[in-house]
Formats: sequence, structure tokens, C-alpha cells
Amino acid sequence: MMAPKYSELQNMSDKELIKRLEAMEGSVQVGINFIYDELRDRRLTRLTKVVLWLTAVVTVATIINVWLVFMTI
Repeated sequence: MMAPKYSELQNMSDKELIKRLEAMEGSVQVGINFIYDELRDRRLTRLTKVVLWLTAVVTVATIINVWLVFMTI
């Protein structure tokens, strides 16, 4: 089994990637690392987006809190 092309990995869903990875179990081909890397990159991208949104929410909440404290003084 040849190493998958990067464009092929990008077009596959997470479940398809995991299924392909499980089919390659026991193999020592380089292609397994490509699949692991693609799955890791997808998870990190999702995590980065969540952290960005949480940072924005906390920033807005902090600004509102500072404004409320300022209004009570």
C-alpha cells in the first residue's frame, strides 16, 4: 500500500481516516504517519478555533465587568 496523497487525506472524513489507519495496523509503511499527522492536525485546528472563541467570550465578559464596576463607582 502506497503512502496516501495529501489531497486524498484532506478529502476524507475522520472516520474514513481512522478506518484506513486500522486497515494498515501492523504495517511499518510511512503512510501510517501521514494519517496520524492529518488526524492530529484536524484536532489541533478544531481546538484552536474553540480556544479563539473562548478567548473572545472571556474578553467581552471582562470588558462588561469592568464597565459595570466603573458605573457603580
